[in-house]
Amino acid sequence: KNNQPVWLTIREDLGQLKKKCDAKLATFQDLKATIMRCAGNNYDTYCLEVLITRMYAPEEHIHFMSTVLSNICDLALNVNIFCSRSPPLLLAGNNHSVTMSQRQAASLLACAFFSLFPYRSDREPNDGQKNFQDPNFIKLYQYGPSQKIEKLRCILHYFQRITKRMPSGVITFQRFSLPESEHPNWSKSKAELSHIHLTMSDKIEDIDGVLQVDFANRYIGGGVLSAGCVQEEIRFCICPEMLVSLLICEKMEPNECIFLIGCERYASYKGYAESFQFDGNYKDNTPKDNWGRKWCHVVAMDAICFPDPRSQYNMKNIDRDLLKAYTSFYPQDTKKKGNACSGIATGSWGCGVFNGDRQVKAIIQLMAASAAGRPLIYASYLDKKLVKSFFEVHQYLWNQKAENSVNKKQMTDQFHNTRQQIRRNDQIATSRTSAAVDKSLIKADEAPEKLKKGVLLDLIINDHRHPPSMEDMEKFERNSHTFMISPFKYDRSRSYVEPIPVNYASGYIDRWDANYVQMPCSPCYITNNTQPPWPMIRQELIQLKKKCDAKLATFEDLKVSLSSHDTLTSICKQLR
Repeated sequence: KNNQPVWLTIREDLGQLKKKCDAKLATFQDLKATIMRCAGNNYDTYCLEVLITRMYAPEEHIHFMSTVLSNICDLALNVNIFCSRSPPLLLAGNNHSVTMSQRQAASLLACAFFSLFPYRSDREPNDGQKNFQDPNFIKLYQYGPSQKIEKLRCILHYFQRITKRMPSGVITFQRFSLPESEHPNWSKSKAELSHIHLTMSDKIEDIDGVLQVDFANRYIGGGVLSAGCVQEEIRFCICPEMLVSLLICEKMEPNECIFLIGCERYASYKGYAESFQFDGNYKDNTPKDNWGRKWCHVVAMDAICFPDPRSQYNMKNIDRDLLKAYTSFYPQDTKKKGNACSGIATGSWGCGVFNGDRQVKAIIQLMAASAAGRPLIYASYLDKKLVKSFFEVHQYLWNQKAENSVNKKQMTDQFHNTRQQIRRNDQIATSRTSAAVDKSLIKADEAPEKLKKGVLLDLIINDHRHPPSMEDMEKFERNSHTFMISPFKYDRSRSYVEPIPVNYASGYIDRWDANYVQMPCSPCYITNNTQPPWPMIRQELIQLKKKCDAKLATFEDLKVSLSSHDTLTSICKQLR
């Protein structure tokens, strides 16, 4: 019937699919039909079908269609139990955090697997949804390049892992907006120059014990659930719990960043962009803090995209990216500012598809890290020229500044002079330049000893070899933090114990407004009066198919089936 909660239909469909999975009778067509009914549209699922029916080995196919898919159904069916309230949205301009268990994150991702979140996949989302990403997986299933299938392999591997053993940890998503009173005056800054460590071999995600930078889109996650496959998208695929941020985070403003804390890594990979491939399981041995979160702190910060690369040299754009980087590196606990703050692992932020100048972005991040009082670990994969120029600029500034102050004009002027000199060297003798680059790499590795102790990678990381203690959950300010779990203190000797979801005497607490996620289990999510509910459509199509199979179908039968939708009725008129 019309006006009934959609959740009743969803539960029936998922329940039927789970029964088939448990009986080892489920086929891909059953899965596809369930997704179509849940999504409310007839979407293409080419990539998902290729992965499950062609790329999976027979035993892997059977295991997924019976055991793993059954568990995904369970997680989605019980979302109103695991998540006893609608998660809050992290809206622009608000400093707020939400903490949940890994099981709660898995339940939300299971809903995304079936594309259950209301209205987020609409072609023209309403005003309340247009500043958010689409968290549903349906676009990832559609036809596209091979990297879409490889990203799906990573995500389905996550579901395989949590089916075998559900992790018992905790994750936090935090939105941070830097108040205007804290914006630095770059032309007058006298901050001490940060130490740097340069590496061409380490990936950002492999450097433990530091703040890791996500080269983000202002819509967090970028193209992770479509065709995108660069740094941010890859990170979200190998750490799928990060995908929950697409559900709850509004697009970022210039003075904002988003922290993803405790998200576990499940997959290895090789390649990049078009060559990206899933490369098997990954065991994440990162230690946990006293909240039960893995000490993996990632900050999502979005650079400006420059269709015209020349525009990035406009000082307004440089100032904007300086503010973004400083916001992301800013030690929020002012007592820790300049006092054993963890290092920052970053690289060519905003370059590649955003057309950023690698050298300019290096200087911007050095200035921001220096103002924040944090050492910088720069991962520049196989980019010898950048390592050479960046090292020379840093060495010059270190030697010239007795107080190690950061002066915007001098840094930028010296950098441009260095870059022009490198270009002249390239034109004079390529072979001699290559030799000079190799020599500089040796100097860069030795440089920490020559500059000052503390810039060796090991020494930077050892500042936080063990996760620092957080204030206990029950003492944390609730006006700026939402806990979807009951407060507890993590005990390594009982690491298998799962956090307990917050439970309410009245059961599931629904919030259907602009401040909370609109959940598929909400009683406010009802069928539209102007359209017949899916069960009626399904029954009509089944009757039509039976007539077709019996070779008894007429055009009038087709017309009757199509007439429930105005757009399809117009097709009937054209056919006549």
